[in-house]
Amino acid sequence: MTFSMSFTPPQSTLVPGPPDMPLPEDYPTIVMEVCDLLAQYDCRFRVEGFGDPHWALDIGYDFSSVMEQLPDVLAAIRRRASAHLDFYGQGVERLLEFSFADDHVLISCESRTAWTPDPSIERIDATELETMLGDLAREFSRAAIRVDPRLADLSPFADWASGDDRESDGPAPTA
Repeated sequence: MTFSMSFTPPQSTLVPGPPDMPLPEDYPTIVMEVCDLLAQYDCRFRVEGFGDPHWALDIGYDFSSVMEQLPDVLAAIRRRASAHLDFYGQGVERLLEFSFADDHVLISCESRTAWTPDPSIERIDATELETMLGDLAREFSRAAIRVDPRLADLSPFADWASGDDRESDGPAPTA
């Protein structure tokens, strides 16, 4: 088993949130609110690796925390720079460290619980990891725009949803 991370958007019809609610001004708050809405539907966030075929993750908290960090992680991976992704939710508490070795990325997993990763380091092709993270961003953004159409004009959601995101994954946006 190798490391993988994916988001399956809701298959059911999404009802957009109230249009009269003001749009939050910062990316993390937008992500938290969108994930709270998505948690009411039949979507899935799946992570596997380090000897665990199904990390026990939810949409409202765990997926939100990953998506809050994704712009910085994706930008670093595209620059071929080190990055980390913290699954800090209670009960999960795992830190992934990404470092480059030629055309591959070494991902080390540190557990802050009694669980022990086995193996503690996995290797993935750098392009494969970049594609995986880009797919995660794209699927999330498309679902986010379905629950709040106002995000269709906001970066990085608009860029990620269209697949034209190579320039837009820097610092978190403001509305």
